[in-house]
Amino acid sequence: MSYKPEDKPRTNEGSNMDHVTVGKPVETDGDTIDLSQILDFLLRGKWQIIGAMAAGLMAGGFLSWQNLPSYESSALLQVELKTPMFAFQLDTDFMPESRGIPTEIEIMQSRMVLGRVVSEQRLDMVVSPLSPPLLGRPLAGDSLLLSLPLLGGWLVPYAGYNAAPEVATLDFEGPWQERMVILETLGDGHFNVWTADESLLLARGTVDAPLFITRGDQHLALRVHALEALPGTKFQLRQRSHLAAIRDLRGRMNAREQGRQTGLVNLSVSAETPEAAARIANAIANAYQRQHVERRSEQARATLAFLEQQIPGLRREVELSEQALIEFLQSEGTVDLDRDASRVLNRLVDLDTRLTELQSAREESLLRLTPEHPQIQSMDRQIARLRQEMGQMEQEVSRLPASQQQLLALRRETQAATEIYVNFLNTAQELEIAQAGIVGSVRIIDPAVQEHRIVGTSTQRILLITGLLGTMLGVGLAFLLHAAGRRVHDPDQLEQLTGLPVHGVVPLSRLQRRLMRDARQGEQIHPLQEIDEEEPAVEAIRSLSTGLRMARRQTARATPIVITGPRPAVGKSFMSINLAAVLAQGGARVLVIDADLRRQSLDPYLPPEHRSIGLTEYLSGECKLEDAVLDLGSSSGVLRVLGAGKRRTRSFSLMMSPQFDNLLKDVADDYDYILIDTPPALMFADAAGLARHGMEVLVVLESSGHGLREVEETVKRLQRAGGQILGFVLNRYVPVSRGAGYHGYYGYSSYRYRYRYGNRYERTIPQSRKARSRTFTTGSNR
Repeated sequence: MSYKPEDKPRTNEGSNMDHVTVGKPVETDGDTIDLSQILDFLLRGKWQIIGAMAAGLMAGGFLSWQNLPSYESSALLQVELKTPMFAFQLDTDFMPESRGIPTEIEIMQSRMVLGRVVSEQRLDMVVSPLSPPLLGRPLAGDSLLLSLPLLGGWLVPYAGYNAAPEVATLDFEGPWQERMVILETLGDGHFNVWTADESLLLARGTVDAPLFITRGDQHLALRVHALEALPGTKFQLRQRSHLAAIRDLRGRMNAREQGRQTGLVNLSVSAETPEAAARIANAIANAYQRQHVERRSEQARATLAFLEQQIPGLRREVELSEQALIEFLQSEGTVDLDRDASRVLNRLVDLDTRLTELQSAREESLLRLTPEHPQIQSMDRQIARLRQEMGQMEQEVSRLPASQQQLLALRRETQAATEIYVNFLNTAQELEIAQAGIVGSVRIIDPAVQEHRIVGTSTQRILLITGLLGTMLGVGLAFLLHAAGRRVHDPDQLEQLTGLPVHGVVPLSRLQRRLMRDARQGEQIHPLQEIDEEEPAVEAIRSLSTGLRMARRQTARATPIVITGPRPAVGKSFMSINLAAVLAQGGARVLVIDADLRRQSLDPYLPPEHRSIGLTEYLSGECKLEDAVLDLGSSSGVLRVLGAGKRRTRSFSLMMSPQFDNLLKDVADDYDYILIDTPPALMFADAAGLARHGMEVLVVLESSGHGLREVEETVKRLQRAGGQILGFVLNRYVPVSRGAGYHGYYGYSSYRYRYRYGNRYERTIPQSRKARSRTFTTGSNR
């Protein structure tokens, strides 16, 4: 006979709640941001965030330790941008200083300047100590790690920090695959030279003695000037290309104008040591100053050569013009110019001189500039203006008498040629004097000095950046885990996602954990309300019992409630026995049936001598019902438990047998509540098999222990079997933020629990409960 409860429910006038059916997820406003939910999410993922932040800080500490210190030294230069020093280059337009300094800075960073520094300072030669595996950073010879018995001997080859050898010569010739060798110190000024992979010993050398190594068509010239390191320390000697060394030097230098339109340039260079930084900075400043002087000297030489080429022709023109003037005066007699003619002559001579100088300056400038350059175009405009003015003066000359015109032309030609010739002679003499003592327009104001100031990214900054990156990574990881699992954390979230009510939120009980440790030792334990009535979990279960009275169907016969969960260890057995104890304390008659025949979950609440008789024995016909049922007693009602009995392999067939249906029918009239503790719904078919009778089902969930898909699949499986889902109970709930709790209950009960004299509670279980007396002393549920 199958058990069929009555379909017509008895209404409860004190409640406006109808029988709960499966609803739809509650729609929420997607544009609303709940800061408390964000805080709860961050607190739930605090361990991922803290772990990622700690990993970031550890990585930052490792990177800070890996970064070798870098020192910087700076020099101050003055760059004077003046007009050319030659007379015939006046009246030309030049670029202002504010636009000339950036050009000079680019010249300072050019290969022309830095290439000289690389060659002079041998920056293409790199000497660096070997780095130990995993650690990465070279060790110093006085490191404490070297004193360790076993580790010290392994780390000796890497103890070259602050002890790099001074190499005077390192030249590779031939097809070296890697222009690098390994130098191993031997002590007493001796060393070995190995190949880059340390597979072959090339030679043995001595400090300050030239060493020539030949290996086939490969040649190496090496001379070590100084070597101070522990015996066994190894160094890499590498020669990089000239362009690679220039690129590296350009990356380690910085040149900028100091102030605005001051003509001052600050040059700074970073290096591994203060001495190297100051030496390289001064080398760059000197190389730039030398090239500036050489550029001006070269300009002077080119101009002088041009003048020397033009002077003979000018002398010939002067002689010819003077001879023509003498011949004219002899043939015509002595002729003098009037005042107007003299004025015109002087003006024409001045225009001819300026025009000749501009044309010469233009030809000299074309050796360096293109015709489209602004300087050349400015000269062209001045030449055009002079020619226009000369045309006007020649019109005035045409109105003079013929003899006056001829005399004016001869004297004009003679005087102009003489002035140009004399000007070129004077300029040539000035250039010869200037070339001997020419000084560039770059002056080193403050040379670089050794500064023991570490530059670059500080340890604090690295830790801050890596800590922030680790925190962001932790937040992202927590979000990914949350999005992937969609864990159920709190009642509001569960109701919104499933549309089913949450009838109770039971906080994590420290007292229950102590009881379960006693149970594992074979002792009998008791419901929480018998030990501590003010335990927060007991208060939460009382609220659950009130919600069940209002939500479940009220009939003349007791309707069994199946208590199950998605998986094991969610607290369904704990919920079954404690809910039954609370209902019995309220005056109800309650029967708890342990239908989990595989694990006998309720056995810890039974005396050891009664655990071998239970549901399996009754369904198998080995005992009577009154022998299998144990009365645990209650001060107000009836609390009885039907244990699982001995473990059987055919548990599902027993649960689906007609005997179990008859059991439910027989006990329906004797109890107000029948609670059936079943195996997990997703692992076994027992819960779904019982739900086929249309029973009411209460699903127990562990807070933060289930994904949404797991909960949805549990509900679907029970609904497909025909069960009526009453709702959920959220067990082991721990609010992550201050003041959190379902409807504020958990916070209130915790407050009540702490508000006692002495902050301690002591209670003795009565002897009538068939258990030995035990005294439990608890604190504030911590």
